[in-house]
Amino acid sequence: MQRRPRPYVLINHTLWIDFFFNPSRIIVGSPTIPGLYKPLKLDELKHVVSLLRLCAKNKDLHTGIRIHVHIQNRGGENFLHKCSNALITMYARCGAVVEAMELLHKYRSSDVFAWTAAIAGYAQNGQCQDAAALFEKMLHAGLAPAAMTYTCILKVCGSMGATDKGKQIHDEIAKQGLLESNMVVGNALVTMYVRCSDLNLARQVFEELPYRNVVSWNALIAGYIQHGKHAQALDCFEKMQAENIYPDAVTFTSILTACASMKRVYLGEQIHDEILKQGLLSKDIALGNALVSMYAKCSALGKARRVLEEMLVRDVISWSTLIGGYAQNGEDKQALDCYDEMQSDGIPPNTVTFLSIIEACGNLGLTFKGEQVHEEVKRLRLLDNNIVLGTALLDMYMKCGSFRKAWQVLEGLPTQTVVSWSAIISGYVNKGEYRKAIACFEKMQTEGVPPNQVTFASILKACGCLGDADTGRRIHHEVAQHGLLRDDVVLATALVDMYVQCGALGAAQQALSELPFRNVIMWNSLIAGYVARGQNRKAVACYEEMNNEGLSPNAATFACMLKACGSSRVIKKGTLIHRDIMQQSLLQKNTVLGNALVHMYVSCSALTKAHQVLEELPIRNCISWSTLIAGYAQHCEVERVFICFEQMLQEGCSPDVVTFTCILKACTMLGAVEIGEKIHLEVARQGLLENVSLGTALVDMYAKCGDIVKAHQVLNETSIKDVGCWNALIGGYIQEGKFQQAFSLFDFMLLEKLTPNAITFLGMLRACSLLGLLDDAKVFVDIMSMRYGINLEFKHGSSIADLCCHLGYLDKALKAI
Repeated sequence: MQRRPRPYVLINHTLWIDFFFNPSRIIVGSPTIPGLYKPLKLDELKHVVSLLRLCAKNKDLHTGIRIHVHIQNRGGENFLHKCSNALITMYARCGAVVEAMELLHKYRSSDVFAWTAAIAGYAQNGQCQDAAALFEKMLHAGLAPAAMTYTCILKVCGSMGATDKGKQIHDEIAKQGLLESNMVVGNALVTMYVRCSDLNLARQVFEELPYRNVVSWNALIAGYIQHGKHAQALDCFEKMQAENIYPDAVTFTSILTACASMKRVYLGEQIHDEILKQGLLSKDIALGNALVSMYAKCSALGKARRVLEEMLVRDVISWSTLIGGYAQNGEDKQALDCYDEMQSDGIPPNTVTFLSIIEACGNLGLTFKGEQVHEEVKRLRLLDNNIVLGTALLDMYMKCGSFRKAWQVLEGLPTQTVVSWSAIISGYVNKGEYRKAIACFEKMQTEGVPPNQVTFASILKACGCLGDADTGRRIHHEVAQHGLLRDDVVLATALVDMYVQCGALGAAQQALSELPFRNVIMWNSLIAGYVARGQNRKAVACYEEMNNEGLSPNAATFACMLKACGSSRVIKKGTLIHRDIMQQSLLQKNTVLGNALVHMYVSCSALTKAHQVLEELPIRNCISWSTLIAGYAQHCEVERVFICFEQMLQEGCSPDVVTFTCILKACTMLGAVEIGEKIHLEVARQGLLENVSLGTALVDMYAKCGDIVKAHQVLNETSIKDVGCWNALIGGYIQEGKFQQAFSLFDFMLLEKLTPNAITFLGMLRACSLLGLLDDAKVFVDIMSMRYGINLEFKHGSSIADLCCHLGYLDKALKAI
């Protein structure tokens, strides 16, 4: 006769827990269990163990303790001993390692899985040293580790970076042949080497595994990602698929990180499509966040936004990633809008969110919004121990020009670090408050905070902008004493640039020569300094030395050199530079360099070559055409000026001040007043009449074309107080023979407190010469030399000589010359 099963066998785990602790909660109709308060029998052991395992799985320590107490009260010591391994495992997995160890020692368990659970418990609590010690103790006790034990201790070795210990365990695993039979152990070994930063051994173990699954590949890919080897990670991703191993959410998350770092947005889009096909986005918020991050870092902010909107669940990481993407790409307004949406969505911001929002407020100069964010940060008590957040706040206030607020933040920080002080100093420098920056630097040192490379770089910039070479030299000496120039490119570049800005080019070159390394940016700074001061030969010498060091010039180098060649009119060298530019294909996207090339040929009077270069430029703009037009105007090739102007307009380029000035000059040469009037209307339409160069050109054009009334009208309609305009009108009156008006205009010019120049007096002397007014000419010469300190030039003497000859005073004419 078959034995009827006991009723409790049919009861599930939840009901068993209810049965243990609260019999009245058993639902109506449930089978009754006799002998509730009788001692537990050994045949009930498996159900108790099953309950303890359930507690371990769910990490339900509270229920586990209640079961333990019940066993103690109802089961007796023998029953408790037989449950000991399950109890040890439950306590260990619930993080109660102390209790687990007490039981382990009390019952001297020889169960490998109980020992393994205790080791895992230590590891879970971050007590890796204790975990490793327990593993050694287990070996001394004569217990043979199981595969699970090895998996656990390998994780411990990885967390500790204990490569040598990991290798010993690797050898033991190999001896036991576990790598051939246990894929989990193999994956743990790969992961251990990855965490110990030994990617070569990780790859070697991986390649030797007889079987590989998605976990194996994920471990290796994650290792490459963590160590910045993104190309290798992508290579693994391709090989993994070639082996018909399907990527999972973990794989995709890692590969999206690689796509972001390498700006491989196209591959990221393909992965996005695959994620959607597999329906993973709705299940894995971390994967959605990785997609948002990838698109944001690739500057595809619209796509990042769409991914976030499509996510069924969004958390603070999702929003913070998008907000950070907007801030990093200069889309500060969108970052703030996104922040408001995040709050409307009921997601509280965290430190990362605030860092991006504070940066956005600083970039936009939104002091009030920044203050609101500051108050929220204080309300959440995030500033108490967060130097980074505090530094971001003071940096924001500095960018907004709220220096007092920035100082309040600095004084309120629990620790004033060099980073905090450097933020204040760089803030002053960026706002042009160079002397305040230096004063702050001195105060920082008084407070006993040693400067770092960032601080010194900011102060050197301040010295350069002030032209304070003495303070700059002192900083140079301090930097050199600390040995900071050995490996800091930014600081070394700032040092060279400081001397260049101070005009101490010899000191700049000396500093450059003493550096243990040099780069193209440093050489560019020095070359630009020589070019700016007209020392073109030295600029060329620096260029040659830079080439001899094996450094390749960049677009900025070539632009400086073209300017040097143009200023010196050394077309041969300029042509060689042109050749080097073409070899590097730098003209494809660089309009500045193309314009510099046109300007060089124009400066060397090679207008045909300049025009040819302009025609061959892949991208032309207004500056390109204006440079060529100015060249033709300077060489009086008037027809070419108008041809280029027409072609420029046909290409849709809008003329600028330089273009209009050159066209007006051409109109003056041709006497083409009708074209000049059209230009005048366009200049007025664009609101450019107040420009000194254009105003002068218009007055000069009308005056020399004989329309004095119009010239005077232009002068009266503008508020320009420039002597050039007045000279043009005076010259027009003299050309028309209206000498009295010219003299009156000169007197009126003095009443307007305008200072006449050599050209003004040349006009007055010509008028005197034409009228035969020798005494008046003498008066003008006296005013010119005695009141205004203007030296008599050849042209002035020539006018006086003409006057003397006209009056028959040949001896005076000779003296005047």
